[in-house]
Amino acid sequence: MSSPVSLLDKWRMVQAVLRDPDLSPAAKAVAGRLLFHLNATTGRCTPSFETLARGAGMARRTAVRAVRELRASGWVAADRAAGSGSFILAFDRAKDAVETGTEPSLSGDEIVPSTRDETVPLLVTKRSLGVGTKRSPKQGKKEQGKGTRSESLDASAFDRFWEAYPRKVGKAAAQPVFERITRDRKATPEELITGAERFAAERAGEDPTFTAHAKTWLNAGRWADEPALRHAPSRPNGRQSFSAIEALMRNLDYGE
Repeated sequence: MSSPVSLLDKWRMVQAVLRDPDLSPAAKAVAGRLLFHLNATTGRCTPSFETLARGAGMARRTAVRAVRELRASGWVAADRAAGSGSFILAFDRAKDAVETGTEPSLSGDEIVPSTRDETVPLLVTKRSLGVGTKRSPKQGKKEQGKGTRSESLDASAFDRFWEAYPRKVGKAAAQPVFERITRDRKATPEELITGAERFAAERAGEDPTFTAHAKTWLNAGRWADEPALRHAPSRPNGRQSFSAIEALMRNLDYGE
């Protein structure tokens, strides 16, 4: 029969195992589960590998490797007298490591005496040992593209478009359409501005009544129109011919 184990013994064991830089997170988690299943009165520890794996949130083969690692490091030994399924934890080694500070700490800092009540064991969780915790998902390329695209929009682009457009009516209605087109990459701000300048040149000298509103012009994709030919032959009396019907046909759907 093994000797009884106190809460202080368990606490020292936890501290020593956590400070061992040669142990993997899985081995530290399994050490914590062994302490959990330890009978403090009899000193016996007999959990199965399945029980250890389930408690530590890992596969059985990982728990087996972790126990082998603890044995190789001298923290755990098999209790031959009690059977192959029993474990002996090296509490004497843990006591020496905590009191003398011979084991290096994970952070490399000096061990500072604690003022806390050493009779209270330190709570060990899978999160504190870094086992079974999930990393925050990385932002996908699609989401990254959305953020970059919206942030890269030139705030002054619409103002330059509006300055170039020949009819200054319905600005508030046109701006969201302009932003949607550039956001969806149907056209760049420069393409829309160039199209507006070309349209303004075509409408120079024409009746603005028959000039499409900017919102209608944008929704119709008019920035991609072929340049219109200027056909304004002079009459014998020197006056330029003008047909309201022709102007209307060239600018269908000019209203909102």
